[in-house]
Amino acid sequence: MIIQSKLTQKEFIAANLAFRYAKVRTWITIGIAIIILLAAIVVTILYPEVSTSSFFILPALMLGLSPAIIYFQSRLAYKSNTRLQEVIEYDFGQDNLNIKGDSFSTTMTWEKIYRVKQTKNWLFIYSNRFVANPISKKDLFESDLDGLKEILDRHKVKNNL
Repeated sequence: MIIQSKLTQKEFIAANLAFRYAKVRTWITIGIAIIILLAAIVVTILYPEVSTSSFFILPALMLGLSPAIIYFQSRLAYKSNTRLQEVIEYDFGQDNLNIKGDSFSTTMTWEKIYRVKQTKNWLFIYSNRFVANPISKKDLFESDLDGLKEILDRHKVKNNL
């Protein structure tokens, strides 16, 4: 099964945001920021004489800074790495995964794939815990996901397909 994908800058940024917000630790950080924000609101209501504007700085940074950093880093990475701008061909074979672009080619056996995870709009192929290749689901058919699940299950690759 062969899938071709080309990410635009906008899609690459969206993939990076989805990749980051698919992690549990990110949602724990967001939960902590919301608790701090709620505490700041309660303190402001209960003690109006206390200057509380500084109480809102930390949760605002926690909630707003991370997506902003991801956005700008993704923009910079996309512009500076021409490989990200190429049409990438994923060949899901029975024994390995071949990934080819105009300027590169990689072959990985299924045993070297850490896991494959899907989100609403993305399919992430993890080579380790921290690095994944994104494929937009707009480039996939439902039958592609079924065939890929069969291959992954046969090779005992963790997946949520």
